[in-house]
Amino acid sequence: MSAYSVSADRIGAWIADELDAQSAFSGDEFGYGITMIPVPQPRGTAITWFVLVTLRHPLLGHDALGASSQIQANEPGEAQVREVARESAASLRTAYANAKKDIISKGNGHSELPAALKGLQL
Repeated sequence: MSAYSVSADRIGAWIADELDAQSAFSGDEFGYGITMIPVPQPRGTAITWFVLVTLRHPLLGHDALGASSQIQANEPGEAQVREVARESAASLRTAYANAKKDIISKGNGHSELPAALKGLQL
């Protein structure tokens, strides 16, 4: 087992755990992916972890919403990784809410439901 695999597994476990905690109350189902990227620097190569967190789009048939982050460290700490997961989840919830607003406003030209539909349960 390589050092990359151990680090990736550890980081992935922290991200998965934090996203599970974030979705426990909201019911959101987040996906994620991580990879290590060597970044050339003036004094050599630095290791950066690239994290992509995804959430489904509110409209079927559209690509998933995504939030990407980079963590510059060979072995990032647990607190840093969890913070990246929390920030990504928060930004995806905002993007999801904005996408829903766009769907409603495109549907009838207003930012709310028509008066005839308010209060109806579908």
